[in-house]
Amino acid sequence: MLKTSNKKFPIKPRTTVAFGFFAILFILDAPAKPQKPNVLFIAIDDMNDWIGPLGGHPQAITPNLNRLAKMGVTFRNAHTASPACHSSRVAVMTGVRPSTSGITANVFKGTGPNWRKNPKLTNVVTLSQHFRNHGYTAMGGGKIYHSLQWWNGSENDPDTWDSYFPEPHKPIPFQVRPPTKDVQAHEASCFGRRPLGNHLFGWLPVAEDDPGMSDYKVVEWALSEMKKKRDKPFFIAAGIFRPHIPWEVPAKYFDMYPLDKVQLPAHQEDDLADTWDHGRRSWHQWVAQNDQWKQAVRGYLASITFADAMVGRLLDGLQQSGRAKDTIIVLWSDHGMHIGEKENWEKFTCWEESTRIPMFVVAPGITKAGSICDRPVSTLDIYPTLAALANTELPEQLEGESLVALLKNPKAGKRVQPAISSYRRIHGVRTDHWRYVFDPGSKIEELYDHRKDQGEHDNLAYMPEHQAILELHRSLLRKYTPVKTPEGKATPPKSFERLPNNRIRRTNYFPMAKAVAEAKAANKRGEPAPILGRKTAPTASKKPGVKKLAVIDPDREGKVRSGGNVLEVHLTFRNQSKAKALIYWINTSGDRVQYNEINPGEKVRQRTYSGHYWLVTDRDKKALGIYKAENQDGLVHIR
Repeated sequence: MLKTSNKKFPIKPRTTVAFGFFAILFILDAPAKPQKPNVLFIAIDDMNDWIGPLGGHPQAITPNLNRLAKMGVTFRNAHTASPACHSSRVAVMTGVRPSTSGITANVFKGTGPNWRKNPKLTNVVTLSQHFRNHGYTAMGGGKIYHSLQWWNGSENDPDTWDSYFPEPHKPIPFQVRPPTKDVQAHEASCFGRRPLGNHLFGWLPVAEDDPGMSDYKVVEWALSEMKKKRDKPFFIAAGIFRPHIPWEVPAKYFDMYPLDKVQLPAHQEDDLADTWDHGRRSWHQWVAQNDQWKQAVRGYLASITFADAMVGRLLDGLQQSGRAKDTIIVLWSDHGMHIGEKENWEKFTCWEESTRIPMFVVAPGITKAGSICDRPVSTLDIYPTLAALANTELPEQLEGESLVALLKNPKAGKRVQPAISSYRRIHGVRTDHWRYVFDPGSKIEELYDHRKDQGEHDNLAYMPEHQAILELHRSLLRKYTPVKTPEGKATPPKSFERLPNNRIRRTNYFPMAKAVAEAKAANKRGEPAPILGRKTAPTASKKPGVKKLAVIDPDREGKVRSGGNVLEVHLTFRNQSKAKALIYWINTSGDRVQYNEINPGEKVRQRTYSGHYWLVTDRDKKALGIYKAENQDGLVHIR
């Protein structure tokens, strides 16, 4: 059991004073205060809209999420505040917008909470703290803040819980992996560099049934807490890790999806020709060149169905506890997931598949069973909604909007804000029918009409007839974030051309089909597989020592792209200047992808590969120099 005291945010004891016999009679005769509702807070990792109530994939088997949808309100246009585990979860638990805090991506800095070092979050009252401060017992289990089953770290804040299962900084119980022989056989059947290591980007069954899974153990803990007799209402946060990668669940869930019947998600060839490049096309190339797309879809669907079974156990347990009628249920996912759409895997974009999430609320006495809300809402709204449902004052830091009005009237309830998602420098705005995406680095703008284009294939931002809609969404992004958007007629960035029909196209675009064909041909010849059409250096061995890298003229930006062999090296960036510097990876399309910020006097060690380019800029993003990783570890001095 964790310590329950909290010096910064003490829970004030209640006192009752009796003034004689008549006072006692008065108290006894007074109407009883309404009992505070319990809260069951279910967080699911990496679950996109491939579930029955959202219709994202026609084959998804999710009977328990279907059941939950019939119990309360389904938000069909719900979106994450940030499509990355760490930034999304910090936003949910603090109620602070990622663009306000500056936390817009994942971090891996060991034992946290590192986010408390952020001046804007140092003293915020988290969601669990808020309920503790209002007389609740707050308990957590599984992944609520950022953690991974293979990463020995956590961003959890132990002082904000009364207890945590299994441990506050080891929140995910031991997870079994597939048999070694199965992993080796799968690795041997593929060629080229698999994304990530240790088969973490994988999709094989485990040789266990449900009780051997880490999520089962978290649910078992939550069920035991529901059954306990208490003198306080409970706030139970249960984090379910699947369907996060690797997609490894018991075989019975794979068996529900025969491989020959699996359907690929709707997609369009060359879908990135008129958009921002997410920098992960090499993931999709590896999947495609090894004919693994259907297998991966099967693994993801199996993992969704396993997670759905865990939700079913929670719903059954709550009903059996006798507390269903006085317990608020909220279920949400930290972000969506690309499964090959737009040649992307995982999340880390501000498109629909990355931001749209399952989100359900059941509030006894307020929500009507089977209700549907299609207004745009955000995970940033969860904190103020729960605080309002519990009849508690809302902390000042909250930037989301209470959804109580929509819970009461999903069709006509008041809604002011759009749903805004931020990842690193990219921002997305989702309104009732439109999505706007803006990249301040490349200045690319995207605009999609969801009434006609749910897959977001046709970028309308550069068409004069949609100028008014474009301006509206620009203004919404400026209103709710510090982002400065373009003004006036949209102008294509320098790496794009405007076509006669007012669409745009990337001038240096390399088709995925060609990249896959070249990779297969190279593998047949016994040569290393090139990445997206660029020549791959022969296999090399790493040289000893550390080499000081020479600076490449920053004017070469736009003319260099990462490629090369699969030799892993490390670069150490030392900031010897008097100002903050920014570190960008130049991806395989020549675009910037921000990785780090380095304060004066600090250094950062970055894993990379030989042949990859890195860009250093000042705090205003003015290029200072480009550096190319070679066949040994490198040192970069920033002056």
